[in-house]
Amino acid sequence: MRISYKNLKRYKEIVHILIKYGFSFIVEKLNIEDIAYKIPITNPSEEIKNMSTATKIRCVIEELGPTYIKFGQLLSTRKDLFDQDIIDELSKLRDSVEPFDTDTAKIIFKNETGLDIDDIFKEFNDTPIGAASIGQVYEGKLKNNEDVIVKIQRPNIEETIKSDIEILRSIASALKDLYKDIDIDLKQVIEEFNTQLIRELDYNFEAMNAIKFKKMFEDSKEVYIPSIYSEYSTQKVLIMEKIIGIKLSDISKIRELGWSTKNIAEIGVRSLFKQVFEYGFFHGDPHPGNIFVVSSNCHMI
Repeated sequence: MRISYKNLKRYKEIVHILIKYGFSFIVEKLNIEDIAYKIPITNPSEEIKNMSTATKIRCVIEELGPTYIKFGQLLSTRKDLFDQDIIDELSKLRDSVEPFDTDTAKIIFKNETGLDIDDIFKEFNDTPIGAASIGQVYEGKLKNNEDVIVKIQRPNIEETIKSDIEILRSIASALKDLYKDIDIDLKQVIEEFNTQLIRELDYNFEAMNAIKFKKMFEDSKEVYIPSIYSEYSTQKVLIMEKIIGIKLSDISKIRELGWSTKNIAEIGVRSLFKQVFEYGFFHGDPHPGNIFVVSSNCHMI
């Protein structure tokens, strides 16, 4: 398997991580220009040895970083390809990304908007409330006292993703014999994944989609879409209205408040039908972490 010089360092990182978790047989199968034979094959630690194979796979993906985490999230929906224990571990990847330094986030914000944080915000919480594979999320209050959520893209993420996609293409070719009996075109999956990721790297697409959703549900008494502050949003920065609610996944809290889960589910189904059958435009990632319940008869995407 041949590799480009610019990706050599990244290949070595991948090899080290695979060996660390006991997947040296994959390294040997890849045969990355003899890199596998230049790196000592060590035995995994006792802690790793005691892990299930599914847990090891999840840990490998987490250490490989954002691109592979996004790919793992995609694969977590493929119950037709993997056993349930692997699906369960891949599903944990949603909230497992390490945050990056807030000073770096502020520099990215300045470079994108041409403005300092203090120029826009009356208050800005330096502690991120969430870290995803593409970006990081903060809370803030604009000068007009409106509470907002601020998404700032990870530094150098575009270069990392493009390098990783090139590596995934090479790996897909090298491992083609392993999945030849599976009814899936791994190369095609990677290309579709690449298209999706490139779009996610431009927050302008997300802003436009959110504005369109806002228009679709502007007369709804059941679904509320947060507003986008387009004047401050760029390719790497997205500012939206802050909504206070309960995550759809927090069933115990919803029941504690006495809200009808049946009613909430019916609202969700009606919302989905409206998106698909009336507009042909629908939310592409409607997992429970992306949906908040704000009252007993209204929920927000």
